[in-house]
Amino acid sequence: MAGSQRSIGRWIVGWPRIWVGCGWCVIGLAWLALAVFNVPGEDRLVSRYVFGGFFLTTGIVYLVVAVRDRRLGLGRYQDPAAAFRHQQSDS
Repeated sequence: MAGSQRSIGRWIVGWPRIWVGCGWCVIGLAWLALAVFNVPGEDRLVSRYVFGGFFLTTGIVYLVVAVRDRRLGLGRYQDPAAAFRHQQSDS
């Protein structure tokens, strides 16, 4: 695919795999669990919510893109022979 045809979303997340999105979601949920079950004496509760929300949102975006790619046969889930034919037709 030519560089001018790439969307901004594809430029940001690339071609993620489903397990990468799941990993980011687990990290986000762990940060949110740390915020909910606050250790006594800790004052960084707001930052835990912010980090948890950021990682969880990132994971969800990666999952949406990866599942969409898998359903449509794009990105990492594209047939290697089709990708090779596409590269040959571009050059």
